[in-house]
Amino acid sequence: MKISLFSRFLPDLEMIARRFPVSVLVCVFMFVFVGLEIEDIVNFNDRQTLQHIYQGGVAAFLASGGVHLLAQWREWSRIKGFSAALLSAIVFAALLVFPQVFAANALMMIPALILWVMIAAFLRPGVSFNVVWLFNSRLAMAIILAVLAGALVAGGISAILASLEYLFHIKIPKDGYEHAISLAVTVVGPLYGLALIPWDIDEELTLPCGDDLMNRGVSILINYVLVPVLLIYVLILHAYAVKIGFSFDLPRGKVGMMVLIFGTGGAATWLIARPWVEDGTRLLKVFTRHWFWFTIVPLVLLVIAVVVRVNEYGVTPERYGLAVVALWLAAMIGYFISKRLEARPQVIIGSMAVLLLLASFGPWGAKGVSVHSQHKRLVTLLETWGYVENGKITDQLPAREKVPNEVKVSSRSIVNFLRKQNELQRLQPLFSGHKENPFEQGHLHGYAVASDINKLFAFNRAVAARKAGRDMVSFRRSSVVGVKIERDSLLSGLFLVRRGANVKFANGGIVKIKDEQLLVTYNGMQRSLAVKELLEKARTAQKVKPRQLVLLVKGEGQPIKLIVNHLIGELGVRGESIRHINFWLLLPVNEKSNLQNSQ
Repeated sequence: MKISLFSRFLPDLEMIARRFPVSVLVCVFMFVFVGLEIEDIVNFNDRQTLQHIYQGGVAAFLASGGVHLLAQWREWSRIKGFSAALLSAIVFAALLVFPQVFAANALMMIPALILWVMIAAFLRPGVSFNVVWLFNSRLAMAIILAVLAGALVAGGISAILASLEYLFHIKIPKDGYEHAISLAVTVVGPLYGLALIPWDIDEELTLPCGDDLMNRGVSILINYVLVPVLLIYVLILHAYAVKIGFSFDLPRGKVGMMVLIFGTGGAATWLIARPWVEDGTRLLKVFTRHWFWFTIVPLVLLVIAVVVRVNEYGVTPERYGLAVVALWLAAMIGYFISKRLEARPQVIIGSMAVLLLLASFGPWGAKGVSVHSQHKRLVTLLETWGYVENGKITDQLPAREKVPNEVKVSSRSIVNFLRKQNELQRLQPLFSGHKENPFEQGHLHGYAVASDINKLFAFNRAVAARKAGRDMVSFRRSSVVGVKIERDSLLSGLFLVRRGANVKFANGGIVKIKDEQLLVTYNGMQRSLAVKELLEKARTAQKVKPRQLVLLVKGEGQPIKLIVNHLIGELGVRGESIRHINFWLLLPVNEKSNLQNSQ
């Protein structure tokens, strides 16, 4: 049989590309995209946008991989399988790349897609428990080995580059290490994991299997580690429930997370332990036959905890997630009553996947419901304490000392929550016609709007920040301030730089914040300004009217003037940081670049 040169060189890669073509395309696309972003060819000032694109890539990879497995056991044609996988990749990537449009939540969607991959090949009747168990045990091993392979490749290449730099004094740019990590995360790890997914998805686990390492390892793990720990956990939660019954005290806020770990961990253990129940210890038999009964009391505690927190502080994505787990546990108790040891893993895993998927987007999802709840709660607080009348902000705001601190803290947290969810525009109608409307200040980012709202209502974080050893610094230039522009100078801007991002401008110029320095590269030469000095000058300038902040950024070449329009940062015992800075640059026009000088 003639074997192509490509197959000789990378036989597994050709097999992977035929079995999971869309998943491979997603990996290649993400590798190219990350490479372009590292080289600043594709540049996003907003790191949140980059995060959404990365999350969309993960969702596309998982969704398409599950569809390819579904297509394999259904024996779809190659075109049909490719089309379905491509469509799923596009849909789920779009949901997370544009979360504002779809009110999407990656923390629920990505786990739902992982569960989808676990059962995609078994959505049919007649599949035994042991078939599903064996496939997923191998899938888990593939994931572990893929992570190790990616780490080894990234570490190995980085070690080679570091050795070249140390031994031969070859200057290796930082981008080289970033490309190595990108290669490991987007290509090597995922493709290695795909190669390890078994072809025979209907192979069944046979027990007992003698001295097989997996058999002995899993048996010891479930019989003598997981099951005893979970049964002790059962006793603790039931004892706590008895304590609540006698003291008439409500569950504490952390109970929800404890029950979440107990419920999901117990279900996972039940699924892992089920094939070993006949030959297991007495504790294992008790656990597998009665575990779902053991969840009834913890479920009641979880429901009470969620209801209490929602009534006091409204819905958040975390509380919404706990409610989803509570609903799933209730459904599983009913399912277990009817099926007992005949419960199918596809139902247990698939029901959680469906609930998480439904909760991951749309106005009914975690984000949509949480934003609506918190917005309504904030408006109620503002109306109760005299900030809002007839749907508008009052001209005469209540005195700061008349509003309880807990109200200000709660209101500030809601404003910041809406900012993080990019939903501050919901507050815009309240400020219509107000003389200090933060939505009419020309801000380029929600940080500035949220900061102005908190300042206007005296919700700012200054007191809380100082208690934590931090000092919040916020500067805003007066609306009318003149800046003298010298001859042979160029005014460039308006720029916005956030922590972890950079901005490109003329002549290959780059502005970024790194190692507590604001760095400006222009004409091939670098200038810097210490973040600490910038923040200290900004704090002083904020107290002087008219407010103006112009600083020199010095280094190679002529100094560059930094004209700050708006800035938010922190000074503290752990160092200095700038959240974002909005500014102009006054650049020297006749300066010769390093490149010209070298020629």
